[in-house]
Amino acid sequence: MTDLNYHQRKALRRLGRGQSISGRMLTDPLISQCFEWSESTEPPADMDIIEWCDWEARLRSVYPVLNGFGKELLAQLP
Repeated sequence: MTDLNYHQRKALRRLGRGQSISGRMLTDPLISQCFEWSESTEPPADMDIIEWCDWEARLRSVYPVLNGFGKELLAQLP
């Protein structure tokens, strides 16, 4: 297992419990490989203003969830 620092272990545990993580944790190279977004965060093409507002409102409820690699790392934590 890779030696994880405090922030990486904290991020994995929080993601495993379904909690949010900080922007610093989101940009960590190892942690960014451990999660995926609950929905697509890319805007669809050719939206009008109403569709844009609806998309933006849905985007506020998107959250990171552990993927297979993240679950394996979390299982190895002491």
